[in-house]
Amino acid sequence: LKNASSDIKQIVKSETDLDITADLRKKLHRAKKEKLEITTKHNAELASYESQIAKLRSEVEKGEALRQSLEYDLAVARKEAGLGRRAAEERLAEAHRIQEKL
Repeated sequence: LKNASSDIKQIVKSETDLDITADLRKKLHRAKKEKLEITTKHNAELASYESQIAKLRSEVEKGEALRQSLEYDLAVARKEAGLGRRAAEERLAEAHRIQEKL
């Protein structure tokens, strides 16, 4: 009887250990699944941010190229305006000289 009681206690302890093991395995599985979901979400967000950064860099580069082009156009326009002003000043000076001769 003592032996049977000891066997029953051992069986109950084994079943309890199995239940605890099964419960821990379920918790581990849930934790791994949650980690995978979080990692997947993080990677998707990261890819989205990297895409946005690439688009913004492209816009900045286009803006910089436009700025340089406008600076060049402005320099050309200033040079042409300077040449035109000098030509007009020379014509005006020539007209004054002609007028003084008359």
